[in-house]
Amino acid sequence: MKQRLLTSLPQLLAFAVLAAALALAERAPMHFERLMQEDGPAEWATFLAFACAGGIGLGALRSTGGYARLTLLAVCAFCLFVAGEEISWGQRIVGFRPPALFLEHNYQQESNLHNLLKGMLDTRWMVLTVALLYGVIAPYVVYLTRWSAVWAAPLPCLPWFAAVAWLEFAYPYELVGELAELALGLAFLWDVIVRTEGRPERVALAQAVALAGAFLLSPLYDVALSLHSEDLVAHTREELDALAMRMRDGDALRDGLFRKRDVHKRLYTAVKAGYLALEPGEFYLDAWNSPYWFSFERTGEAQGKVVLYSLGPNRKRDLAPDTTSASGDDVRLAFEVDAPARADAR
Repeated sequence: MKQRLLTSLPQLLAFAVLAAALALAERAPMHFERLMQEDGPAEWATFLAFACAGGIGLGALRSTGGYARLTLLAVCAFCLFVAGEEISWGQRIVGFRPPALFLEHNYQQESNLHNLLKGMLDTRWMVLTVALLYGVIAPYVVYLTRWSAVWAAPLPCLPWFAAVAWLEFAYPYELVGELAELALGLAFLWDVIVRTEGRPERVALAQAVALAGAFLLSPLYDVALSLHSEDLVAHTREELDALAMRMRDGDALRDGLFRKRDVHKRLYTAVKAGYLALEPGEFYLDAWNSPYWFSFERTGEAQGKVVLYSLGPNRKRDLAPDTTSASGDDVRLAFEVDAPARADAR
C-alpha cells in the first residue's frame, strides 16, 4: 500500500499543480499572468525542470547501453537545449547583446531559436507536437506492440503529456502556454528519473524541488539585477528623452499610427510596421540590451498619448503598458503627440 502511494505521488502532484494553476487563471487572472510572465516563477521552474532532467540523464549515461543509451542521450540533449532556450541562453541574466540575426528576425529580439522560427512554426505547436508524438502516441504504440519501451516516455506519464497537448490546443487562458511548457518540463523530469533510476517515488521529490527552487530564484534574481543600476537608469532616461523629442516634433510619426485606436509593440517592431520613421538600422535596445517598448493610445482625431519605456534592471514588465506609476523598476516616459499634419501646422 505504501509503495503504491509513493508511486502515485507524481500523478497527484501533477494534478495538484494543474488544478491550482487553472483555478488561479479562472478566478484571479492577474495573479496567474504574474506567475507566468517572463523571468517569473513559472519560467524559472520550467528551466529547472528541463535542466535537472538533462543533468540527471547525462549523469546516468555511463550506466546504460545500446538503444537505451542512445535514446537517453537524445532526451538529455533536448532537455538541455530547451532549458537554454527558456532563459535565452542567459541573455536576460547577463544582459549581453544578441547577434544581429536575432535582433532583426527574432520578434522578441532575444538570443533563442524558437522565437526566431516563429513565422514558420509557432512554439505552441512545437510543444503540442512533442507532447503528442513522444508522450502520448509513442507510449500507446509501445503498449500495443512489441516495440522496445526505450523509444517512448513511460506509460504512466501519458496523461501528463496529454494534458500538455490539450492546454496548447485549447489554450483556454492567456499565457497558458507557459503553464504547458512547465508541465512538459516536469513530464520530462519524470521520464528521465524513471529511465535512469527506475524509482518513480523519487519523481515527486524532484518535481517539488524544481517548483520550490523557482520561487526562491525569482526574487533573488530580481535583487541581483537591481544592484548598481543607477547609472544605467540615468542613461536609459536620456535615450527616452531623445526619442520623445523626435516624436513630439512630429517627424517620427506616421499617419498610419493615428488610424489605430492603440498600438503596443517593441519600438523596433513599431518602426518595421511603419508606425514610426526612425533609423531602420537601429535595434533600439536599452542599457540592459533589452528592447525599448512603444505604447500608443489615440485620444482624439489627430491626437494621441505615447508611453515609451524600458523594462528596467529586472528585464520584465512590472506595470501595464499605459501606466505611468512610479511602482516597479520600469523606466517610463509619457507624453502627448499630434498627427504629422497637425504637428507641421504648429
